[in-house]
Amino acid sequence: MNSDNEEGEGVLTLSAQNIPNLKKLAGLYRRALENKKAIQLHNFCYTANTAKEMLNVRAALCIKDKKEAMEKLRNLETIDFEAVKETDRYISDLGSKSRPSIAMVFPGQGSQYMDMAKKLYLNNPVFKKAFDQCDS
Repeated sequence: MNSDNEEGEGVLTLSAQNIPNLKKLAGLYRRALENKKAIQLHNFCYTANTAKEMLNVRAALCIKDKKEAMEKLRNLETIDFEAVKETDRYISDLGSKSRPSIAMVFPGQGSQYMDMAKKLYLNNPVFKKAFDQCDS
C-alpha cells in the first residue's frame, strides 16, 4: 500500500479503555481519512499500530484501501460488539484481566539452535526462573 489508490492488504489497529472510547477513536480515524485527500494509508496504519499504547479494548481491521478503511471504521462506530462474527474483523475486550508483566520470545532464528530453550531451561537456573515467571 504505497498510496490511497493502490490496493494491498493492511491492518489497522485501535485500542481504548472501553467500548465507547473505541467507537470514538474509530470516528476520529475515519474523519482523519476523509479529510486528508493525499494520505498514504500504509503510513496511517503504521502510526495507528505503533504510536498508541495497547489498552483493554482492541480492534484490528483488515483493509485493502482508504475507502474500505473508512467503511469499516464507520461500521465500528455503530457496531453491536456482542454480535461481531465477521472473519475480517477482530475485536477483543480484555476487561479487568491482569496483563502479564513479562513476555519471552524465543524465535529460533539467528544464532539459536534446535532445542536451545529446552537445554537452557534444564541447565541454567536463571533462564529457568525467568521462563517459569513468564509461564505463571
